[in-house]
Amino acid sequence: MGHSAILAEITYHEGDDVSEMPDQKIIDHIIKALVNMNIVKDKKDIVFTALERQTYAYVIYDLDYKKNIATVKDFCAKLA
Repeated sequence: MGHSAILAEITYHEGDDVSEMPDQKIIDHIIKALVNMNIVKDKKDIVFTALERQTYAYVIYDLDYKKNIATVKDFCAKLA
């Protein structure tokens, strides 16, 4: 019997509703959404779940964003 993997990514800010949710509640919410979207036929088909919270997962733009990006682009251009 074959299996597939699905990764669901959720972003949130500390202190908002999602950050306060227990892991299992988030997992249950995702499973329900996958079933509603017909990605998963039945929640009984799921054999494994895991949740991992990442503190710093995305770039945060700041006032020096354009200057910083130019620095990175210049550095990468020199490597080519």
